[in-house]
This record gives sequence, structure tokens and C-alpha cells, in this order.
Amino acid sequence: MSSHLDPSRDLTTIAALNLVQVITTVHNRTRNCYKEIAELLQSKLYKWEGDAHNFNKDGPFIEIVTSPNNPDGLIRKPVVNSPNGRLIYDLAYYWPHYTPITHQADYDIMLFTISKCTGHAGSRIGWAIVKDKEVAAKMTKFMEVTTIGVSRESQLRAAKLLGIICDDCQAFSTNTKSQNFFDYSKRLLTERWDKLHEVVKRSETFSLSKFPKDYCLFSDRFYETRPD
Repeated sequence: MSSHLDPSRDLTTIAALNLVQVITTVHNRTRNCYKEIAELLQSKLYKWEGDAHNFNKDGPFIEIVTSPNNPDGLIRKPVVNSPNGRLIYDLAYYWPHYTPITHQADYDIMLFTISKCTGHAGSRIGWAIVKDKEVAAKMTKFMEVTTIGVSRESQLRAAKLLGIICDDCQAFSTNTKSQNFFDYSKRLLTERWDKLHEVVKRSETFSLSKFPKDYCLFSDRFYETRPD
């Protein structure tokens, strides 16, 4: 895994000497979105550099790692191995009803969204888990300035939904005959995926990826990834 920058020297400080390059893998549906965000403010601190596989510069960089990747559902790791970089993990799809949870997510910056967890995309709310307090404070200030805060209605809806999921999983641990939220959602996605397979296998034009089974630490069993 790529090593990280010295916490005592943040990217803003380093950017005074070198422009920070922003990169991600090319096989990513949200790649254009990342590019637009990076270029929108025309910042003098960073610029979009493109595909991480083609990145070979020595200066500071930010690599965005989408895992599971969209749209292929594959678990991905950083491409660039350099001490000058900082990693941002987009874990929007790292939920047990989409993919086996094979390891504990423990990264410096992790992004999540309720749109993929529960399907409430219209609420437009997500959250980040950030280890560095200074980075977290800057992210909070950026959100405040660019969005004038997050909708209270969306926050209450998200808090309620996540609370229900947590209570449901705790209740499941004491009553194994019941079905928790993630198992129920996984069953629905599996049914849809199987129906899609039935349709596609009759086609001579289209095909679907085949995913190997992996052990899920959350569900305590082996199963395949079921992309959205």
C-alpha cells in the first residue's frame, strides 16, 4: 500500500512549492466527476492529472481509490507507490449487500454515501471518516462555504435510517432466525442479478462479468459480489 505524507506537512503547505496532482484509475464511472470537481475552482493548489497508471511525477499528489470500483465492482488498491501522496478512499459501495467485506476499512480519509447504502440518493448526503483533525476541519469549512451547510431534513433522515440499520443488526445478533437489513438487501440484489443473467445469456452481443466467491467477515460466509 502507498505510504502517506508526513502529518506535520499538509498538502496546502507542500502545494506552495509544488502543484498537487489529482489522479484516479481510468476504469471508473465517476472519473469524469472527479475531473470536473478538481477543475471547477481553478485552484492554484492542485490540478487534475488523469489516469493513475500513467502518473510518473515526483511531486505531491492525491490518489482517489474507488473500492469497490464503479461499474465493475472490483476491490481496488492504490496504483502509485510514493511517499509524496495522500489517498482518498471512496467506499460508497463497500457494504455487505453489494460485496463481501474482506477486510476492515482503516484509511486516513474514507468517503461514504447513504445513496448506495439504503438507496436514498435523493437525500444527497454522505459522510467522511478522517483521521487527521486539521484535514477534517478544512473539509468541514469547504462544505460550509460551498453548500451553506447540509440540509437538516436530509441529516435527520440519514440519522434515522442509519439508526434503524444499527438497531436491526444488534437485534439480529440475539435472534438469528430474523433477517437483518443487509441480508434482506443482498437477497433482493441477488434475485435481480440472477434475472439479468438470464436475459443476458440469451444475447450474442452482451455479457456480464463473473465474480469469484469471497469470504465476508460481516456475514460470516462466502458469496459473490453483486454490483448495483
